[in-house]
Parts: sequence; structure tokens; C-alpha cells
Amino acid sequence: MVIQEQSCHSMPARVCEDEKATGQKSGGGISAWERRAAMIQKLESAGCISVARQLQGCCARPIPGGEFLTVKETEAGKRHVSGLMHCGKYLCPICHPFHAGERRADLQSLIGVNWEAGEHFLFTPTARHRAGVHWADLAGAIKTVAKKMQVQRTWKENVLGFTRSDESTWSPRGGHHFHQHYLLTLRAGADAEAFAAWLQKFWEEALSKAGRTCDWTAMGGRWWKPVQTVAQLRQVLNYQTKEWEDQEAKEDTPEALRGALEEITGAGTKGQTPWDWPAKVFAEVWVASKGHRWFGAGGIWKPKNAPEVTEDEIEERREKKGTAIAWIHGEDWNMLPMGIREDLLAGAYSRRMDRAGFLQWWEDRSRELGGILGVGAPPDEEGEADG
Repeated sequence: MVIQEQSCHSMPARVCEDEKATGQKSGGGISAWERRAAMIQKLESAGCISVARQLQGCCARPIPGGEFLTVKETEAGKRHVSGLMHCGKYLCPICHPFHAGERRADLQSLIGVNWEAGEHFLFTPTARHRAGVHWADLAGAIKTVAKKMQVQRTWKENVLGFTRSDESTWSPRGGHHFHQHYLLTLRAGADAEAFAAWLQKFWEEALSKAGRTCDWTAMGGRWWKPVQTVAQLRQVLNYQTKEWEDQEAKEDTPEALRGALEEITGAGTKGQTPWDWPAKVFAEVWVASKGHRWFGAGGIWKPKNAPEVTEDEIEERREKKGTAIAWIHGEDWNMLPMGIREDLLAGAYSRRMDRAGFLQWWEDRSRELGGILGVGAPPDEEGEADG
């Protein structure tokens, strides 16, 4: 059998040919795999070869001891590949959406119990920033203050639970904008106004000692906002998730809190993602954020087994989540040229093909490769799992 390298392996061969012929993309949106390919190309062009190779290392090798690589599909119709080693990094286009989705599901499972526990607020601390300031310096100052905040007596007396998500954006004029989003649940009887005043004073004094100043003008000055209605939530978040556009604002409902969780888990669609950054900016944050915990939870939002799980535990879920719809034996995978591996993974992650279209494409590719690709569950698996 002679296997030819594919000249276009950032997306499925069939889609690639269609686009060359028509000059247009078919529907379905950009997949995580295409974002990965584009980011790698940007990094290589900018000379950030080491980071490019690290990003390329995600999904490059089968899990030791595994027999099959399996394409799985969830109940929501999203496909992913199990049996490969994933990096689990926040900045990875493949891993971030999966991890964010899993954390969001964990948090949403607690809404019914936690909604009546106390009043909920969104708190967004940030520091003034400008071009030229290193990401590590800005993030380090904010993280130091955040750690001190959580051991203060006033915090412990008022906060019943919280979730935290760190976010970073960038602009040529402002440079790095690292900030945190907290969903705070205050204890019954807590004076929310007094607590907000304490937070403001604490952050101003603590950041000043770190050589920084607070920026309370971020998000239009709405750094502290009660979670009461969807409309108010939209104002605080300063961006909308897709789901919120289709929902009406309702007062005193769990739906308002669910919207906050979209932001906390990083699942919202703001205008900018890390993959939109210039290559050198991405490379700086990739290196400087090694070991950084982008998500945290405490109190009633951190019960046993959820939502505060490690990246390794979330990766274990990837192996179990979804229903197996296609597969390839690990030994056959290892024999394939890198270009064909990337082509197969691009097809698996493609948003342009529904299940039927993907399976037809998979079978066509199998015929080209000598019948080494299988449809359904691998021979030793039942093919059913939690979706």
C-alpha cells in the first residue's frame, strides 16, 4: 500500500478540495483543529518554533497502552478523539473548549441547590495596564492580591462560596489585560454594600503595595453587580454568550446565575480569543503561564467531586465521554505519515460535516488507506458511554 502525504492537512481533504473549487467555505464554522493549525502556522512564521512544537505536540501521540484511537460524539453532536495524549492547557484550541464545557456542566449541576443559598454577585478585579508590561508581572500582582483576599477575616465571614476564572486579552495600545471574574455567593444576612466597599479598599491598598493601581472603570465601571436578571448580567459581563441572545430576561431565576457561569468557565464568546493574538503575544503567555491555575472554586461551589477537578481528571472524562462512531488501531495510526494523521483529525473535529457526512468521509478515506479505518465502536468495545 502506498500512502501519499496530503498537501492540505489543516482541514479534511474533501472540504479542502471543495473550497479550492468554489472559493467558499461550507457552513458549520471554524473547528478547534483549524484554529490549532492556524495558530501553529502563525507561530512558525513569527519564529516562535519552540511554542509551535509544544502546541503541535497535543494529540501527536497515542496514550501508552491504548489499543485504539476512537472518534466519539456527544449528545450535543460534538465530536472529539479519545486514545490520544492531550496537553490539557488553557491556551490550546483543542483542550480549552472541552475543559471549559466540562467545568460548566459541573457548575450548572449545582445551580438548583446553590441558587437559594444566598445572594449572588459578579466581581471583576483588574489593574491598570499599558503596552510593554510583561504578562507575568501583571498577572503575578493580581494573583498575589487574590490569594491574600481569600484568607482575610472579612472574606470568610461574608463569602459562602465562589468560582473564579482568569481571563487575558491584548491590544496594541493597552498591552496585556489580565483580570479575574468571580461569582460570589454571600452568606444570608451579609451586608453586600459594605462587603463591596471592603473589597474595593482592600484591592486598592494591596495592589498599591505591589506597585499597581486598580482599574474600577473596567467593564464600564460595573466591577460589582448583583446577579438578578439576565439583562443586568449582560451589562456586567460586557459580552453575550450565544445562549443568552435567545433567552428573555427573567428576575430571580436560576437562568441568571447560569449566565454568570458561562463567563466564569470561559465559555462565553467575547470578541477575542488567545488564538486571535499576535504570535509573539501568544508565545509570551504560553511560556509565562506554565503552572498557572486559570480556574478556581471554593465553599458551596466546591463540593466533593465537582466542580474543582484537575486537568488530568477532566482528561480522563474525554476517554469516557460520548458514543464511539469511528476508530483506527493504534499500530495502524503509528504507521501513517504525519500529514495523513492531521487530515484524519481535522475530519474528526470538523464542524462542516454532520455525523452522516463525517462517516461517509471516513469510509472514503478508509478505502484510500487500504481499509484500516473502522466505523462504529472498536471491536472490543460496546460503543456506548455517557454523552
